[in-house]
Amino acid sequence: MALGVALYLCFRTSAILALVSLWVQRSKFAARRTVYALPFPKEQFSRELIGTAKVIAFDAVYVWLFSKLDWFQRVPPTFWNVALSVLGLFLWVEFVYYWLHRLMHRKSFYFVHRAHHESLVVRPLTSLTFSISERMLQSLIAGTAALAFSQVVPLPVEGPVLYYFVFFLLDILGHLNVEVFPAGFGGSILGKVVYTPTFHAMHHARFKGHYGLFTSIMDHLFGTVFDDYARVQADAASGKPMTSLAERRRD
Repeated sequence: MALGVALYLCFRTSAILALVSLWVQRSKFAARRTVYALPFPKEQFSRELIGTAKVIAFDAVYVWLFSKLDWFQRVPPTFWNVALSVLGLFLWVEFVYYWLHRLMHRKSFYFVHRAHHESLVVRPLTSLTFSISERMLQSLIAGTAALAFSQVVPLPVEGPVLYYFVFFLLDILGHLNVEVFPAGFGGSILGKVVYTPTFHAMHHARFKGHYGLFTSIMDHLFGTVFDDYARVQADAASGKPMTSLAERRRD
């Protein structure tokens, strides 16, 4: 059963990435809402394809071990215990990852994060282009943390499983380089909580700032939001993409 779960994960991940990548390339919606209208370097596709294959293989082995060892202390699932475990894991990872992400942008620890930032203009494959050491850290603060917590308070295993699927989908969203939210969302109250494809595309292009994983809350709290983010998001949603990595927008 553990092997079947791991193989299913590989197939599902590959299929979703392929479909989303095809949509970004062929969709008229995507074409008119590009965040950075810049060409991709020739080597980016092959580099990201190899990096993604390594991460999918790592994830498959991690899930296989997780299932095979069966150390997770579980309880029968209900709507509420699954929802609360997903929410708790989401909040935990958001908080820890913000600080871990900032740390990985320091010179002493950047080697862990370098593979992901070789892509200055993102696309769906970038979402799984990590070094194995960084993927291990992500698994540690999410899956392994859930496993450890279950030793204290048993959890429904469906909670971490659902969270990992949400993690995967939101990770792709942040690497679309296509703004799917309406113009003005970045400057709205909700936009100060929910991150957008523009939010993360700017992080790759500018390197310093926008460290949040799937929310912008921590960046707003600690002053790491780019001051022209709202303008760039509105412009991308209105068909006015950035044409240079160094470009800045002002009202």
